[in-house]
Amino acid sequence: MTRRLRGAIALAGATALCLGAVATSGAAQPGAESAQRQDVRIGLLLPESKTTRYEKFDRPYIEAKIKELAPGAQIDYYNAAESATTQQQQVNTALAKGDKVLILDAVDAK
Repeated sequence: MTRRLRGAIALAGATALCLGAVATSGAAQPGAESAQRQDVRIGLLLPESKTTRYEKFDRPYIEAKIKELAPGAQIDYYNAAESATTQQQQVNTALAKGDKVLILDAVDAK
């Protein structure tokens, strides 16, 4: 299995897990789940835009699935431009803005 395919599978799995958590977390009262889906902020952090897959495939597919599962969710998109330092700053920004879910494809896996 190629590195690219493993990455795509990992990203898809992580997205499914995150969106599953958003869809099921804290629905203690009737209608609470619906309200949470509307209010959730999701940070999508991709490593770079030089590789076609990130802007042409990953981003649109992930955003479409989020809109399908949580139509009122706000998606905050970040692109690190191949800089681990930039990506760390973007993570901090996303958390400070109140993002409850981060979908992260790390620039540097270390």
